[in-house]
Amino acid sequence: MGDADLGELERQAGDGPEAYQAWLRELVRVRHERVIAAEEFGEELGAWVLRFRERLVEETRDWGVEVPALESRTLLPPIRAALKPLAQGFEDVGYGTRKLGRLYEGGRANWEEIDDFEQLSQPLVPLAFVSRLEGEVTIGLGTSMSRKATPGTTFPALSPWRASLQNETLEKRLKRWRDETTGLRSFPEEAVLLWVGLLDLESEAESEVRAEPRTERNLDYASEKQVKFVRSLWRKKGLSEEEFLLHVRTTTGLRSAAKLEFLGREEASELIEVLLALPDRKRAKKASRSPSNSEGGFDPSAWGEPAQSPASRPEAAKKAKKAKPGAGKVQWEGEVLAVQPRITMTILGGEEQHGYKGYTLYLRGKVAGAAREFSVGIGKAAQAKHEFQAGSLASGAGAPAPPGEGIDLYKASKLSQEAGDAVPVPSGPSPPYRGLPRELPAYRAQGHRSLAPTALDSGPCAECIHGCLMPVDEHGERTLSAECYGPQDCPAFEPGQR
Repeated sequence: MGDADLGELERQAGDGPEAYQAWLRELVRVRHERVIAAEEFGEELGAWVLRFRERLVEETRDWGVEVPALESRTLLPPIRAALKPLAQGFEDVGYGTRKLGRLYEGGRANWEEIDDFEQLSQPLVPLAFVSRLEGEVTIGLGTSMSRKATPGTTFPALSPWRASLQNETLEKRLKRWRDETTGLRSFPEEAVLLWVGLLDLESEAESEVRAEPRTERNLDYASEKQVKFVRSLWRKKGLSEEEFLLHVRTTTGLRSAAKLEFLGREEASELIEVLLALPDRKRAKKASRSPSNSEGGFDPSAWGEPAQSPASRPEAAKKAKKAKPGAGKVQWEGEVLAVQPRITMTILGGEEQHGYKGYTLYLRGKVAGAAREFSVGIGKAAQAKHEFQAGSLASGAGAPAPPGEGIDLYKASKLSQEAGDAVPVPSGPSPPYRGLPRELPAYRAQGHRSLAPTALDSGPCAECIHGCLMPVDEHGERTLSAECYGPQDCPAFEPGQR
């Protein structure tokens, strides 16, 4: 078949899935340069995804969790969504997103050791975001330490993220993300489009790229039970049809509630997770008319039944026997000397990837009854709740941290801030800067520079909210590096070497 015949097949490819597949098969048969470009894209994407997973493994190596398997096909759903037109008049614009997992430090078993849910470590949520603009498909892989991870909590250039943005605003937001975010990958739209079509050929499924989405696809469809559960959550959460469709579109790319049966099994599971995380409006209305205790929680005794502790119930008693509350943990208390961000860095292929774990409390007090100075790693939610700062009197429990973490204790629980004689240490116009530390996204936006170890160890930076003792993983080795997240003109800054 000559170039003229191949061109005729390409012109006919838009007539339907069968014609499109015939054109693809001929491209594959003659090993056309377009096929080679698409295969090169798939190989590059696969290698990049693999490096991203390796970073996740390094970042969570002491968490006791298993990082899910990731490959180039994992990004198919958001890529497919991005290849679809955003709306009429915005045919050259599209986006897609997908959460790739949810990792908790210590795994689910660790939850039973924590009394207050707010003190749980924030989950590490890997997320993929794909945009299509001006003939290019741009792919970003990042992590968010949020229980309600969104593209906005993962990439600052997309914050604040709402699926209900006007199309014009969304297009500007996508351009800003593409132009201002580092570590992204951009590819020609044609190569990506062809790669998706080739994968559909391999699985003997009809391509949805040129056809009506999801109506002619042979994928692992959601079960009838999953679809029914999605519809029941729609009702139970008290969502309007418009609100429900916003969540469906953002999570799966599907644009109609009438086509829920075309959801993939994994997509349905992700949508169920999103809906379950929403507040239950109907239940909240009923609860406002139900007896409750003085703290606002449910009190069974108000209904004429004696209140039971969870351990007094048979099911909970069995779990309590299996759990080891406080196993390996020690009690601590003391005066807070400084609060600094707890951030890690992994270097893979010359790229720096950061993990925003929370904050580090530096204290002078007692650990297991012994007087000493020590450090405790806490989560973002715990800091937001207790607002620790220099001068606070704090107490809690924690487990000894593994070597290389840069802290003495972690997995903090039973946190409290004592009233006592605590006197917050004021922050003056010159370093060290004290007071409440900034939120983690602010540190991320500021960026860091290498700091002289002596400045962080015993100099003014030791008590500054901008200092950070950062664990760095590179080539399988972990080191601790002194870093500064402070202003560029700080007079106390002493450059270091990393």
